[in-house]
Amino acid sequence: VKLGTGPHATRADVAVVSDRGCDRIRFYRIDPLNATAPLTDITASDVARVFPGRINQPSPLQPDQAAGPDENPLDDQNTVYGLTIGATRQGHQIFVTQRERGTIRQLKLVAHADGTLGYEPVRSFLFDTVFDLTGADQTPYAWTPCREEASEDPQSEGLVFDAVNSDLYVAFETIGLYRIKLRADLPAIVNVGADKLIEPVKTFGVAYSATPDDGEFECEYGAPASAEPGVINAPGSDLHAGQNIEADLEGLSILSATPGFTLLLASSQGDDSFHLFGAGRKFTHFGAFAIDGVEETDGVHFT
Repeated sequence: VKLGTGPHATRADVAVVSDRGCDRIRFYRIDPLNATAPLTDITASDVARVFPGRINQPSPLQPDQAAGPDENPLDDQNTVYGLTIGATRQGHQIFVTQRERGTIRQLKLVAHADGTLGYEPVRSFLFDTVFDLTGADQTPYAWTPCREEASEDPQSEGLVFDAVNSDLYVAFETIGLYRIKLRADLPAIVNVGADKLIEPVKTFGVAYSATPDDGEFECEYGAPASAEPGVINAPGSDLHAGQNIEADLEGLSILSATPGFTLLLASSQGDDSFHLFGAGRKFTHFGAFAIDGVEETDGVHFT
């Protein structure tokens, strides 16, 4: 990226990371010739918190908090989580997920005259986490993933930006894979519904039981309804379930991207497998593989 401004600007390789503890994005200049200190922090001193607020979308079956906007104390750690960056005509764009919430923020990279880097907000993406579905018998039901902790909303960790086709791919761990077409005229807040969900996980829409367990819940999908006291039985159907990804859906990486077609790699943490998808006019599952000794993968990257 370009560091500095005007005729004295220089170009350098930069590492971009999410600082979860402080809820900020940090930047490090990479010096490959410096073996003892290859990274120099060049984050502007005035960068703001990425998620000063939060939007709660609690389960209607496991209520623990009021729905809607709320203050976001740093100690609760509903802060920056997964991150990806890509170059567009509008400059370098950073996309970052919010831990234990259904929100993603888009930020624009900003170069300062002193050689530091910062960012400014562009827009937010708010993902639906409660879905209105219909069973095989045409009975409607509301579905949301089981919350092991009632105060935690579904979250995304893995995401990747396809700059060739202007597509943002987002992996929600217990929901599935989304594809969002990015345009410069998108509003400041984009509501993302089920129409953008292109690959649900195998447990999407499936009935489950949530058994209280020392302040948390033990979630079991596809189990018969339980009559035990305190157990929550969520209605569901196999009709909407995906065929390939065993939750949690985690890392994403692009193997190749050409105009109109993208080859995507995803990690299926629930069964220690990796999946190849082709994204064009149709979204196609090409196959899966495992790597000996690799289990419970979070992030994944192809180069």
